[in-house]
Amino acid sequence: MLDQKQLEVEDNFTFVRVDELLRKELIQSSSGTTGFSKMAYRTQKNILYDADNIVNTLHYDSEDIIYCSVPMCHGYGLTMGVIAPILCGATIIISRMFRCNHFLGQYDTLKPTIFLGIPEMYQEMNENLVGREFDFKYCKWFFCSGSSMNREIGEAFYKVSHRWISQVYGMMEVSTICVNQNPSSENIESVGQAVDRVQVKVDRFFDNKEPSILVKSETISTEYIEDGKDTQIPLHDGWFNTKDMGYINEYNEVFVKGRVGEK
Repeated sequence: MLDQKQLEVEDNFTFVRVDELLRKELIQSSSGTTGFSKMAYRTQKNILYDADNIVNTLHYDSEDIIYCSVPMCHGYGLTMGVIAPILCGATIIISRMFRCNHFLGQYDTLKPTIFLGIPEMYQEMNENLVGREFDFKYCKWFFCSGSSMNREIGEAFYKVSHRWISQVYGMMEVSTICVNQNPSSENIESVGQAVDRVQVKVDRFFDNKEPSILVKSETISTEYIEDGKDTQIPLHDGWFNTKDMGYINEYNEVFVKGRVGEK
């Protein structure tokens, strides 16, 4: 429980002042992939919980080398590629523009253990490596987010690398929601299970006609900026409506199947 002076946040952040945790640290923008461009405030609490969730769920550590080939202004690049690595003392390699031949040529020198990409980057690697194999011997994670990755890209990458790509599901208001930590031919299209301290369910939001993916977490932003004005982000009993359709299977793996209202 929050009191007036302090908050104990599990093991990593103890006795942090509440006013510091709730301070607005940055304004995050969305490119509009979920319907329209928008901006939201991110507080210290949002950022710290989000980064800690990533580190604990995906076992980031100080020995990791994260190759971040996505923009830092994107929530995926910011939290998984910058803030979480800083929290655990990992090394960060930021690529201003992904060039497949340069990445492959420098792979044995850079020795990245975590690669953050989008479907188009994996497609480019597939085309570059067609007919041959590449030993990504240092990488323990290949992550994909930004947009849904189809089965063809995932299977083609497996043929040239013998590695399955882990899909990440997130959005600006919540950041990282869930990750496929154990991808296979059976669940390659799943965005996996919820990360630490994030709850996910599929249900009807109080003003929705269709079921959608709902999220509850301390990482959820509290305010949008719309037309230059601060606007509360609507929650219902703490649940945020992603407006994404999908389902959760018997293994608690989340599958995203489009936007509510879209055919």
